[in-house]
Amino acid sequence: LQAWLLVADDIMDSSVTRRGQPCWYKTLGDAWYIAINDAVTIESLVYKMIKKHFGYDSQVLLQLLDLMMETTLQTELGQLSDTLCDVLDLPDLTPARWELIVTYKTSFYSFYLSVAFAMVVAGVKNPEAFNAAREILITMGVYFQAQDDYLDCYGTPEQIGKIGTDIQDKKCGWLFTKAYHQLASPEQKKLLDQHYGKCKVGSPEEQKIKELYTQLGLPKMYEEYEQASYDKIMALKDSQAGATLKQAGVPWEVFEKFLQKVYKRSK
Repeated sequence: LQAWLLVADDIMDSSVTRRGQPCWYKTLGDAWYIAINDAVTIESLVYKMIKKHFGYDSQVLLQLLDLMMETTLQTELGQLSDTLCDVLDLPDLTPARWELIVTYKTSFYSFYLSVAFAMVVAGVKNPEAFNAAREILITMGVYFQAQDDYLDCYGTPEQIGKIGTDIQDKKCGWLFTKAYHQLASPEQKKLLDQHYGKCKVGSPEEQKIKELYTQLGLPKMYEEYEQASYDKIMALKDSQAGATLKQAGVPWEVFEKFLQKVYKRSK
């Protein structure tokens, strides 16, 4: 699922590299459009794999197919919300819009889907257990995307495996929404109005925006946000959500291991 989504996402974002290598469509030269068909072909393999490995139980198969299709729709709606930013003005790129985008574009498929899949296969039936898992994992996914936005600006291509293009692409990102709507003075907003989404990667204008982010204290704000997100997620262990999952036989270690993989990551 992630493979086909990333192939398509790189085309829509005109990305250059992915995980330290050229994006798939970039390897095809003038026939780059073949990558569109490649993406949907990879998607079709998702359903062949589910049928192959879980076809022995029609009820489990139906639940997994429903979960996959629902998650795919949620992710595609998140991608739509993201790409629509291309035709919006900067004042429309708000923190609330950012949270909506990342919840649907990233959190459901990157975090909730894999745990929900395992819960279905393990025979968990209680809908409240799925709701509890969703609450925890969506919170984690939103934090993960803020982290991704931060690394796009402050991480090196060698470190993160791709060239950060959020400023060039006018992304509704965590750094931009904080800067534009909460921290920047009218004069600083003029700089963003003039150059955000209108400059190239590596240009002096892009560097000015990055310097502005630093002047506004965004690295420190992100550090505080990261710790607060970690504390919030860990506190859910002793919440009603945690109790519901424990009762359903879903161990908290599942969520803690997910969090350990992403907490303070640098790539």
